[in-house]
Amino acid sequence: MRFKQLFAFNKESIAKSAVIVVVYSLVERAIMMGRGVVFARVLGPAEYGVFSLALSFFSVAVAMAKLGVPSCFTRYITQYEHKGTLRDFIRRTYRLVAFGAVGVGLGFVLFASRIAQWTYGSTTYATVVVICGLIVIPAVFYESLDSTFTGLRSFKLQSLLKFTHFLIFTVLGLILVIYFRTAVPLLTAYFFATLAVAVFFGGLLKKHLAEENGQHGVIAEQGFYKKIFAFSAAYFFSPVIFILFSYTDRWMLVRLTDIQQVGIYSAATKFSELIYAFGVIAGNVLCPNLSGLWEEGKRQKVIHLLNMSVKVNTLLLLVGAAALYLLKDQIVPWFYGDKYLHALPIIGAILIFGIYQTINATLSGFARLIEKTYIMPIVHALGLMCNLVLTYLLIPKYGILGAAVASAISSALISVVLFVWFHKEGLTVSLSMMIVCTLPLLLLLSKVWVFLIILVLVVLAMKTNWVMDDAERAMLLSQWGKVRTKFFAPKPSEPTSGLD
Repeated sequence: MRFKQLFAFNKESIAKSAVIVVVYSLVERAIMMGRGVVFARVLGPAEYGVFSLALSFFSVAVAMAKLGVPSCFTRYITQYEHKGTLRDFIRRTYRLVAFGAVGVGLGFVLFASRIAQWTYGSTTYATVVVICGLIVIPAVFYESLDSTFTGLRSFKLQSLLKFTHFLIFTVLGLILVIYFRTAVPLLTAYFFATLAVAVFFGGLLKKHLAEENGQHGVIAEQGFYKKIFAFSAAYFFSPVIFILFSYTDRWMLVRLTDIQQVGIYSAATKFSELIYAFGVIAGNVLCPNLSGLWEEGKRQKVIHLLNMSVKVNTLLLLVGAAALYLLKDQIVPWFYGDKYLHALPIIGAILIFGIYQTINATLSGFARLIEKTYIMPIVHALGLMCNLVLTYLLIPKYGILGAAVASAISSALISVVLFVWFHKEGLTVSLSMMIVCTLPLLLLLSKVWVFLIILVLVVLAMKTNWVMDDAERAMLLSQWGKVRTKFFAPKPSEPTSGLD
């Protein structure tokens, strides 16, 4: 009975779903950081570099293999559910992604030597490419299930899907990496974890559709596939370009230096990934609410909330990034070991990259509001070209520091272009938000200056209107009061005095 309740296809409310997503994100990120530290220490920079590069081109392959189709699930699942043709909709769309998955996976297997030569500069890593090709097929179905559960508003099931995969890979990966100490067994663990989860949760979905009354109708509309591809086109190019942009630094490093530098650099990027993971939570919770307000015609309120969200989120992330920057000399050797000490000089630039990536992710919500989703692929393509040129120029002279600076500059350029473009589309950008968005550059200064400026900044934000005005502070305190009342206040049935 408990098993059925745990894996039931229940539809959660927006408030409940937000709590589920946030809690899962926090737990996952904490465990992932610990897991990443073990992987980096046990593998060493060279093998960790092999693993990091494998994840990069594997991510591109999965994005291409999906054909952008799962992006339509949040839009069309409810529509076809109301028509009673949900099972036929799932069957048709999953056939499309199966075609893409098998095609890309076989391509990796058949051309493994060429891909290894292009990616690693050596055919020695052909086995790594073959394993990544095998992973592509279950990974595409795994991500399709993720999007399906989102479309069905079964957020608890979605979180269980992710957590089960995360847990299996963590346990199996740790066992294999400690025993073998190479990247290939670790990728093998990822394959088996993905396959197991895709089969189990795919079976649950199939059983649910078979038992769901009133969902056995057949889609009779003309041009079904044309409609699906028309919707999904932008979502095919956007993630591919974004992943290419995010991993340009590592691909250029392996071509211009060596695989060990990639491993050291990848360990440093965990700082930016931590900042980004916490930063996008605000955007993920904010965007659905902004969409509702936008549809109600409250455009000025949306613009005000977006300005405040970017500003406050950036300030909070900057304080967290400054703490990591000030403690980097302790964090890197304690967690990653002396082999990664060469990562220390690039931590500041890496953190800047993470903050601007978060700003860009939050701003991207405005593109969806004005229904111009083509903006983000164009802007990311611009950032990709900038990153390619800068890494090519800077890496030969400055090594991994050149790669980090190139990525930070490219990400900041994307922010500038988005501000200018969205201003022309009607987004009023406050002066205080613009000033705050330049502050991450402080992380290029020495530790003393970073500490003093952050201290002054916090005082200004709390005591003056230079950074936040009274209305913004009042709204923040009001929201914090609601969160505290909802999650931290004692329940009526709980004892409130101290005899326990």
